[in-house]
Formats: sequence, structure tokens, C-alpha cells
Amino acid sequence: MNPHNATGTETSEPRRIPRRIYAIVAILALSLTITAAYGVYMTNMVVAGYVPFIDAAMEIRLAVSQAHGEHLALIAGESETTTENVVAFLDDAQWYARAILEGGVGEEGVFVAVRDPSIRSKARRVLADLDRLEENVSTPPANEADERAHLRLKEHNQLLSNIESMTREIEREAKNLVQRRYYQLRTLQIVLLLATVLIGLAVLFLLHAYGRRRTRELELSQKLNMDLAAANRQLQDNERQLRATNQQLGANEQQLRAANQQLRANEQQLRANEQQLRATNQQLQANEQQLRAANEQIRESEKKYRSFVENLPGITFQCDLDLVPLFMHGRVQAITGYSEEEFIRGEQRWDRMILPEDAERIRETAGDLREASHVSLEREYRIVTGNGDVRWVREAIQNVCDYEGRPKLIQGLIIDITKRRQAELALAAEQDRAREYLSIANVMMLALDSEGRVTMINRRGAEILGRREEEIIGVDWSATFIPERCRDSVEESFKRLVRGEMEPGGPHENPVLTASGEERLIGWYSTPLWDEKGAVIGTLSSGEDITERKRAESALATSERRFRSLVQNASDLTMVWRADGAITYVSPSSERLIGREPSELINQSITDLLEREDAENVQRVISGILAKPGRPAVLEWCWSHSDGSSLVFEALANNLLNDPDIGGIVVNARDITRRKNMERELKRRAEFEELTATISGGFVHIVGKEVEEAIDEALNRMGMFMDVDRMYVFVFQESDRIARNSNEWCAEGIPSQKGDLQDLNIEDYPWSLGRLRRGESLVINSVSQIPPEGEKDKGIFVEGGIESLLCIPMRAEGAVIGFVGCDCVENPRSWSEDEIRMVRVVAEVMANGLARKRAEEAVVRERDLVVRLADTTP
Repeated sequence: MNPHNATGTETSEPRRIPRRIYAIVAILALSLTITAAYGVYMTNMVVAGYVPFIDAAMEIRLAVSQAHGEHLALIAGESETTTENVVAFLDDAQWYARAILEGGVGEEGVFVAVRDPSIRSKARRVLADLDRLEENVSTPPANEADERAHLRLKEHNQLLSNIESMTREIEREAKNLVQRRYYQLRTLQIVLLLATVLIGLAVLFLLHAYGRRRTRELELSQKLNMDLAAANRQLQDNERQLRATNQQLGANEQQLRAANQQLRANEQQLRANEQQLRATNQQLQANEQQLRAANEQIRESEKKYRSFVENLPGITFQCDLDLVPLFMHGRVQAITGYSEEEFIRGEQRWDRMILPEDAERIRETAGDLREASHVSLEREYRIVTGNGDVRWVREAIQNVCDYEGRPKLIQGLIIDITKRRQAELALAAEQDRAREYLSIANVMMLALDSEGRVTMINRRGAEILGRREEEIIGVDWSATFIPERCRDSVEESFKRLVRGEMEPGGPHENPVLTASGEERLIGWYSTPLWDEKGAVIGTLSSGEDITERKRAESALATSERRFRSLVQNASDLTMVWRADGAITYVSPSSERLIGREPSELINQSITDLLEREDAENVQRVISGILAKPGRPAVLEWCWSHSDGSSLVFEALANNLLNDPDIGGIVVNARDITRRKNMERELKRRAEFEELTATISGGFVHIVGKEVEEAIDEALNRMGMFMDVDRMYVFVFQESDRIARNSNEWCAEGIPSQKGDLQDLNIEDYPWSLGRLRRGESLVINSVSQIPPEGEKDKGIFVEGGIESLLCIPMRAEGAVIGFVGCDCVENPRSWSEDEIRMVRVVAEVMANGLARKRAEEAVVRERDLVVRLADTTP
């Protein structure tokens, strides 16, 4: 950009925000993200490591309980069991105890050697008690009259009690560790949220910098217009000087005539004063030379003025005091839609073209031009052109006065600023959107200065406190909103954070007082705010209202204790299988769960009722529990309901074939279909949110051709994610009468139609393109469902092999600029709400990107025009 304006005065570039501000925000957000991701990974590793310990403790108790039962039966002589069976159960328990201490691999998963000293100590005690118990069991039973047998039995019971107690302690401590890691995981999620807020602040900084640069460019444009007005006034001064010169020439001519008369009347005096006559002639010659020079200067000024007027980007005009045009020149037809002759002949008046909303304001200022001397005005307003379009114009106008200061003419310059105004509106919309994102955040955002006074609070924070934002700004935070019992500690933490004695972050909790006097518990994450010199000027905190969560956690703990026994004994689907998989018993809940009476399943093989893969899995589990009696196994299979729906069951199978009362494999199955569906839905939704965020992020800080590349990449990602055959973008052109296929993605094996879909006339597709142009979405699950009024469009779709269609309009600045669509050519498809929402979100992102691209191109063209105009100004 030219560093000097038209008058030669220097201009200063807008002050830039230091790059280290962006660097600090980016590094802090990146550090928080890496720390949170690493914490999530380590938390999952710890949880995965401790969960098997809970199962191991339960397995130890189960094995010891079975060994104890077998031992009692052996002592009483009521069973055919042997000491080796008892020892085998104890060996299983010892294996799990060693797995806790040393690690190992079992059916429950991978055991990693525990590091917690308390659990290791209890595991060693359990292992020692198991060794003593095995030694006790291995000793042959003595006569009941033998006193040592009673002592050994007493010791046996004591060891069983110790093992039961220690394994329950191990299970409880492992659960506590897993619960603490869960809280850490929630904390890390809040850290990720803070990183997102910081990135949002960086975006606000960029928008602010862009706004300042744009404001400076507008100031330069205004300065150039003022210089043009000054040049106009200079031309008027030259015209007045020319008139004065002409008057002087007229006076000289009169003097010459008088001299000739005097010459004829006083011929002798003329001869006597020949010298004086020669001097007079010389004076006349000098005056003639001055006249020629003045005429030449007038011609040069006229030439410059004509070149200046012809190269102006707008309309120059002169009119009388009643606003009747006397002269108009420039881009009259292009700006107004009317010719110069229509204005000169009076067929069209300028004041009738002004939009009614602006007309009153313009009329109020017009009176000064007719009454006051040397009035200059600059004003912006809207006009309605001959073809019905609304345009913004900037008018620089002044009145021309006679020598007595009375206005006699009005002249000025009119420039079309429609594109500049559109760019300003687009920029304002982006800034409003950024402010709206901050205001709708679901956490309290609070900024304090170094004295602890509130400088900023968002809408959510004001809602929590029960006050209006303007009532909160400027007050002392601690004195107003912190309860007195904890005010000192909160103020001390704030001072330490400002002095740099406390690490930024959190979480830390403290109550706040609302307008009603209620206390709400807030979980805070805080960081200092620095100025450009690195000095701390305050703090920025994000707070989450955790009052209800704390209450819910307390209620949950109470509810868990109350309903634990009910949950453990809940009746699902209970079955008994023979060793060959034949069903011998089914609980009555089968009718409710799978729509079948128990009698329909009795004597059928479970493997015959399942799909091949599930049947093979069940057969492997049966073989496993037959090889290791007493060890339960978890299995999962899909089962068809009588109504044809598919259900997923998770079951726990126990080998009780040796139990004379049961004589089979007991299976307790639970319907987990809803959980599986939710897991799939959550995974799908997470992938959808990630894809939407990736596409939205791809349109940040891109310009020019990068917008088209980002659209192509977004169509590729969306098409593969939604599993459609074709994704595309159409834009409207030529006063929205033509639609053009600007971008397209096709699945493998699907032919492209982009070349055939250029310059489509909306009138040829009245039902589909007409609705999209009006801002209505097209959701067509099957083209056969298109109503009769869309029969013409339906024929085109059928000819193209399209089965289903989804199109969402793209809106920018309140106008529809195109649409994003996808279709399926292989099979019909019912579009889900999530898919429609995804395409709508991406359409909004693309529309904003295209609007920003158009606004930037308009700004560049306007800047180039201003520079060229400045270069042509004398």
C-alpha cells in the first residue's frame, strides 16, 4: 500500500498485535491438550490394570469357598471327592494371588504386577494363608476325638476368615483406585475444554487485528475523497482567476480604443509622443503574451479536468438548487440503470431513487445546500436501480456560490460502495458470531483485574449468580460473591496466582453467593492474563457449577448401597445346559426377553439356535468350562426375537454338572442390546462430531483458492463418512437465475456428472432448484415419492439413476448462495436426522467460507481501484 496519501502527508500502519501473544496462546493450548491426552492414556492404563485385580479377588474367594466345601464333605465322608480336588481349588486361588503380585495372563485378562504397597501386602498375606491352608488340608484327617484335629479345624476356619477379609480389602482398594482415576479423567476433560477456550481467544485476536486493518483502509479511502474535493475547489479558484483575467483584457481593450481615438484626434500630439506610443505598444504586446499564456493554462486545466472526470469510478454531476441535473458524466448507466439523457431530460429524478428508509435523512441535509454558503457534505445511502437492485452509494456534494456567497449550483461525486458495505457486514457478522460463541458457553467465564475487580463475565456466569452482567462488571469479586468463611483463602489464592507463586490451571473449588443468598459450588480453572510487556494484569477463569453433581454423587452412593442386593439378584434369562449344549431349563423371563415360551426352547441345542459364528464361540466356552470345572466363563451372542429383531446377550456360565441338584451348566444371560446400540451410536456420534470439527477447522484462516480446496476435502470426508455415492456443491450466479456445479466428489465406480451440470437454468428445474433457491431443504428418501408438481424433476433424477437425494441450502448474509447435496444411485436410503444435521452444519461452514472469499475479493478490488484513482489524481 502507498505509505503517502494524495496530499503528501505520511500515514502510519495500524498497530499490530505482537506475535508472542499468539505464540503464548497456541503453546498453552497445545500443552494443555498434550497433558490431557497423556493423562487420559495413563488413566485408561491404570484402570485397565486394576480391573482384573477385582476379578482376581473374587476368583480367590470363590476358589477358597469351593475348596472349603469340598474339604468339609471330605471330612464328613459325604462325597466322593479327594484331597487332590481340594488342593486343585487352592492352587487356582494361589495362581490368582501370584498374578496380583507378579502378573500373568488369564481368562479374565492380562494381570500387571500391582505396585500399590497396601494391595501387595494384603496379597502376600493371602498367599501365605493359602499355603498354610493347603498344608492343613493335605494332612490326613484325624479322629474326631483327637484334640489336634479340633485345633487344626479351628485354624482352618481362621485362615478362611483371613483370606475372605484380605480379598475383600484388595477388591475395595482396587475399586477406590479405579474411582479416583475416573475423577482424574473428568478433570482432564475440563482441561481439554479450557484448551478449546484458549484457541477461541486466539481466533478473537485474529478477528480484532483484521478489523483494525480494515478500519485503516476505510480511513485512507475517506482521506482520498477529501483530497478529491480539495482538487475540485482548486479548479473553481482557477476558473475565478480566468474570469478576472478576461475582465482585465476587456478593460485593456477599452483603453486601446480610447488611445486610437485620442491618436486620431491628436495626430500631432501622437507624433510628439512617439516614444510614449512605442512604450504603450510594448505594454500591449506584453499583455497579449500574458493573455496567450492564460489561454494556454486554461486549456491545460480543462484537459486535466476532463481526464480526471472521465477516469472517475463514479458519477460527477451539476444540478440547480431544485436538484434538476444540468450535467452528469461517468458510470451513470452501470450504477443507476438509467442513461444520462433520462436524468437531463427530467424523465428520471435522483431523489426518487433513494430508498424510503434513507430518504428522510437525505432531505434533512439538502436544505443546507440551498441556503448556507459553501456547504460540503459526505453521506452514504441506498438507491433502487432501474432493474430493481438496491445499491449503496457514497455522495460527496457541495454548493457553488456567487461572489456574494449565495448558492447557485450544486455539484458532487457519487461512487458505488455496495461491495464495500457487504464486506463490512460480513466482517461484523463474523465478530458477532465470535461474541455469541463466548456468550453461549455452558461454563462461567470470569476475568478479574489485578485488584480482584470483575472486568468480564459471560451470560452463563451472570445466570449462575442471578444478576445482570452490567451489575457485576466493576465490583470486587471476593467481597461481593465469596462467602465470608472462605473469603480469605480465595483472596490469598488469587494473589499468589497474580504474583506467579501458584501454577495456573486447577481444578479448585469454592462456593459463591447468588443474588438470592443461595450458595453454589463452582469448580474453577484459572490462568493469569499478561499485557504486551509480559506483566500480569489480571486473571481469566472458567468455572463449572458442580453443586448438583456433588449432590448427585452423594445420592448415588446412598442409592448404590440400597439397591446393591437387588441388582445382584435381578432376574434376567436363566438357563441350564447339558454338556452337549442341549437346553434343559429356561426361566419364564424368556417370553419377555426373546418372545418365546420356555417350552419352545427345552431340549433344543443352544448352538442350533444361534448363527454359525456365535455357535462356534459358545461351543468353545462349553469346552473350556468342561475342562476346568468350577471356573465361570463370560460369553456373548446374538439371538433373534420372535418379531424378527436381533438381540445381543451377555452371559455368565458356571459348570455345575457335578452338582446333583442341578446337573448342568448354569447360564445367566442379560440383554445388552441397548448398551451395544448406544455404544455404536456414541461411536458414530463421536466420529460425526470429530469430522464436523475437522471440516470447520479446515475453513479457518484460509483465503483465495484455499477455500475451493477445503470444500473438495470436506466433500471427500463427508462422502466417505456418510457412505453415499456422490457429494457436490452448487452455487447460484447471474442474479440467481443460473446454478453451477462448482465442486463434486464421487465414490469409486460412480461416474462424474460435474461436466453436465454447468449453467443450469432454475426454470428448467422448477420444483427442486426453485425450492432450494427459496431456502427450503430437499430430503427425498426415494424419488418415487416426489409429488406430481415435481414430475419434471423426477424424470431427470430417474434418467440420472438417482434413488435418494438430500440437498441443504447455503446461506450467507441472509441470502441463499447455493446448496450442498448428496445422492445414492445404488439403493434408496432413508436420511437420518444426524445426517441432515451434519450436511446442514457443513453447508453453513462452506457458505461462510464462500462469503468470506467473496468479501476479500471485493476488498481487494476496491483497494486496487482506490490506488489507481490516487495515482491518476494530479
